[in-house]
Amino acid sequence: AGKVTIKWNSFVYFISNLKEHESYFLNEKLKKEYLKKDSLEYATTSRNESGEMIKTQFNFNNFRIYWYNLEFQPRGNIDDILKVIKQESLSITIENINKMAIEYLNGVNWICEYYFSGWRGLNLKWYYKYYRAPLFFDVYNVIATMVNDKNSNNFSQLENWKAPQHN
Repeated sequence: AGKVTIKWNSFVYFISNLKEHESYFLNEKLKKEYLKKDSLEYATTSRNESGEMIKTQFNFNNFRIYWYNLEFQPRGNIDDILKVIKQESLSITIENINKMAIEYLNGVNWICEYYFSGWRGLNLKWYYKYYRAPLFFDVYNVIATMVNDKNSNNFSQLENWKAPQHN
């Protein structure tokens, strides 16, 4: 079997379509309890002027904050954690989200190479180090930036992207 090449321009279009409908899909899944009830409450409530919690329409940005807090925030007693880790190191940054999206794209490429070219040459010890997948909104932002900036090093990296190889 030959080398697998993902057509990234087509892939970014596919992810773009998913991104455009992501809020709707999430809202539908939340209604059917496919996702944690806490995330539904976080995405559909806000505080009014008097500080009371009120029901609102699904808010994608609130859901996004909640989603990445679940992934990046440490588990356990926060007071104990803050004794050894600085508060500012716990903040969720766009760099962290972008790294997660790039790892996700590495995983997509790894899977394609595994199924279309076989396991030989692939790093069988490679794994996706996150529990959750990034949201399509963020995957799109990363890959669209790479595809649109054809003069950048990132685009040539994308064009020549290889799945994690066996050493």
